[in-house]
Amino acid sequence: MSSVRPKFTIQFTRLLVTVIQVVLLAGCGSPKHKDEIRVSEVTLFGDMACYRIETASATYVYGKRGAGFASILDLEGNDWISYRHGGKALGEYRGLPKCGQPVKYFHCGYGFGAYANDNPFETTVTEQSSSHVRLHSVTSDGAAECVWDFYPNHATMTLMRIPGRYWFLYEGTPGGTLDIEEDFVIRSDQQKLPLSTPWIGDFSWMLFSAKE
Repeated sequence: MSSVRPKFTIQFTRLLVTVIQVVLLAGCGSPKHKDEIRVSEVTLFGDMACYRIETASATYVYGKRGAGFASILDLEGNDWISYRHGGKALGEYRGLPKCGQPVKYFHCGYGFGAYANDNPFETTVTEQSSSHVRLHSVTSDGAAECVWDFYPNHATMTLMRIPGRYWFLYEGTPGGTLDIEEDFVIRSDQQKLPLSTPWIGDFSWMLFSAKE
């Protein structure tokens, strides 16, 4: 598979009825970063306050109010999310993990535009070292809550609680732009399919990637 850039392995492991772990495996690290994780704050689009988490393998931009990723940048600067306000599927629908339905919990756009509400998440950094950063997000009413842990070469999400049924959804741009014929998914049954091919099933993990 030397012709592809594997970036995200998404694995689900049930711990309790309302707790699920998700793993994002983000490629190979860059020696110049020496595995040190850096956290800063940035505002996107003039109104979306975010944490920017820079690791040896990826840069994550996490919306504080929505508790979801607006961008995940690989080492070449390609954005695997490409969220923006408006544009429906070309912008505001994009995100990860987008667990809630119909309420868009854990989506960076939650609280903005069509998803405006008076129950925002509060996101704080609860642990920080050179090799580990933890973010904690919880809604004002306490009904939805998650923890993200960032490491040099991967990040994990623990979903603590959410009202009703939920899913884990990736809606974005593998490798920076979406090419449904060349971009692909590999599932835990070892099937590799282009993104243009519909499928349904129950799998323990899946990997999205883009062709070089």
